Amino acid sequence: MLLSLINKEMAITFLISNVIIDIDHIINYFYYYRDLNIITVYNHYMFNKKSKKHKERQLYIFHTLEAVAIFSLIGFYINTNIGYGILAGLLFHILCDATEVTYEKIKQETVRYKPLSIIYYLAKYYPRKIIEKIKELGE
Repeated sequence: MLLSLINKEMAITFLISNVIIDIDHIINYFYYYRDLNIITVYNHYMFNKKSKKHKERQLYIFHTLEAVAIFSLIGFYINTNIGYGILAGLLFHILCDATEVTYEKIKQETVRYKPLSIIYYLAKYYPRKIIEKIKELGE
């Protein structure tokens, strides 16, 4: 029954949105390391999970509920099937990421969940970063 509701547009946008969401990893890596080598980015996120920069709480902007809502609304505006494909693809990806992080936490690795909201991230972590910058300037 469920498969009869899925069409080609929905399937394609599901797959594309499932991959495109990880562009924010490249953006964050470039911000911290000023390097756009895709192989280096891949190796960093797959094999270097204990580095200081990797452990730092980072905002993966496309992994937030606000981004999911915006991209889904744009998709629904274009075509309902595209909207459902984008929504399902992004939520599926975020669920898979959360499952992976939960598994790594069970193995006792130092991995943190990604913030799921831009508003939450800014309210919780941004004031702390401003205070740290002020302290650095004072030293």
